[in-house]
Amino acid sequence: GFMDDYVAAIADLDRALALNDKYTTAYYNRAFWKDLQGDYDGAIVDYKKAIELDPKYKEAYVGMATCMYMHGEKKEACKILKDAAERGSVMAEELITKLCE
Repeated sequence: GFMDDYVAAIADLDRALALNDKYTTAYYNRAFWKDLQGDYDGAIVDYKKAIELDPKYKEAYVGMATCMYMHGEKKEACKILKDAAERGSVMAEELITKLCE
């Protein structure tokens, strides 16, 4: 089923990160899949790692903020979206308009 896709995607990304632990996009993608699978804490850890490796990775800020917002951390999510908007993320600006004001 569809849940198997999550497990397979995460396993593939685990393997990629075992080969290169600086693979920013793999952390971002694994965070996305972890959140879909219900591993909120794991998703946040991976989004933070992607941002740590590449502070200009706007999509990771947006992903983390969206994840936090969906899990009830609205204030923190909006703070992160504002940070992403300041870094030039149009998506973050749009989400701020819809979610934060």
